[in-house]
Amino acid sequence: MGLFSRRFPEHAHSYAPALEQVQSACAAIFRDPRHPAEAFARAHSSLIAWLTGEEARSDAGLASEVARMEHNERQELGTLLALENLCDLTERYPAPESVLRPLEAAWVPHMASLYVAESGEGPDWRAACRILQQLFLSLQAPDSDAARESRLLTIPSINAALRRGLLAQGAEPAQLKDFFGAITATQECWIRPAQGQRERVVSAFTPRHVSREQIESFARQLTDDDPALKQTGPLHAGDWVDFEPAYEGLSAARVAWVGVNGHLLLCDSTGGRHVSLDCEQFAAMMRAGRARMPEQSITRKAMLHLKADLTASRG
Repeated sequence: MGLFSRRFPEHAHSYAPALEQVQSACAAIFRDPRHPAEAFARAHSSLIAWLTGEEARSDAGLASEVARMEHNERQELGTLLALENLCDLTERYPAPESVLRPLEAAWVPHMASLYVAESGEGPDWRAACRILQQLFLSLQAPDSDAARESRLLTIPSINAALRRGLLAQGAEPAQLKDFFGAITATQECWIRPAQGQRERVVSAFTPRHVSREQIESFARQLTDDDPALKQTGPLHAGDWVDFEPAYEGLSAARVAWVGVNGHLLLCDSTGGRHVSLDCEQFAAMMRAGRARMPEQSITRKAMLHLKADLTASRG
């Protein structure tokens, strides 16, 4: 009864057939007063079978949307991880901004595509992280002749790996030229000191398309250090959430999908209308009192409501 009360509110187009199913089940129980347990079991099985069929029909319509959301979330997650890695390397190994911007524009998308292809931090992703770290090391002036000679030997392999990655991503010749032009100019500052002064390096880097606050917030999520975001932890596909006022036209919504980064795909009772919401937005709405997860007593309330209806109909 609890599932039915949340799944088919009065404004849903499936409300009438759902109510008919409940009424039929109740009538079947009343028709067999001598065997209440068996009658209840048959009625319960009938309701579950009907509900399962309804959910299968709505879930089929959501399958493509869930696949799209999963791809988008992996793309976003891979981009944030790559940017966080880039910012971390910048703080440890300062580099000119003329190098950092091409890295942001070219290598970060490549790493994001690897994250999507491997559905996480796979071998190719980790190899790209190592190449990026080696690149930053190659941009630092060596502190001895031995270190200088050793670093000179690593530059060809680093640049070759960078080129392969960008070509696999479909990089244009102009993009490759700008990318390696900035890197080579910095490397030549210590390879050939007489060529000119080194560019001013920066020890902090804020990407153009993702704010520092977003990256720091994402880092808190990885360390499970945000109490507000922990409120979304209990949510699973099939759960319900209430919005007051309505969010994107939904006052009660079913969770159709929960992403690994906390993204939510919400749908109405029929599965025909769906909206997306990320975990931070949902946590903020909960803090503001605009969203809540229904209490566990919803089934009890539904049963009390059913009892009152049955008592009234019997009288």
